[in-house]
Amino acid sequence: MAKSATAINVHVGSRIRMRRTMLGLSQGALGDGLGITFQQIQKYQKGINRVGAGRLQRISSFLNLPISFCFEGEQNTASQKCSMLTTIVNSNENMDLVKAFIAIEDAVFADGSWIGGQSARCRTSTGTIPR
Repeated sequence: MAKSATAINVHVGSRIRMRRTMLGLSQGALGDGLGITFQQIQKYQKGINRVGAGRLQRISSFLNLPISFCFEGEQNTASQKCSMLTTIVNSNENMDLVKAFIAIEDAVFADGSWIGGQSARCRTSTGTIPR
């Protein structure tokens, strides 16, 4: 019988992936820190393999987060759609965008307005970014 991902395993795996990515860790670095292979990390993140209680505790400790973080936003039935956050973190491009957004320092809008679709220019500590 082929293994298939269950909704809770996919959710927990996506939360692990989100935290690992936000810390800038590779799958290999997380695996090395836990004494397991990066392939095993991949399987956890995709929900193919279930993360056992002891392993989840070690992952949470290594990623410096409470175990409850892995279950936040979890849907109770497999038929319910994944949360928007889970959808976002399952895309490398979206995670790059989220990290870039978080890295933005206080921006000051030099002219224009976002209201009504008018043009705007943004000054940051590194220079001016055109619209």
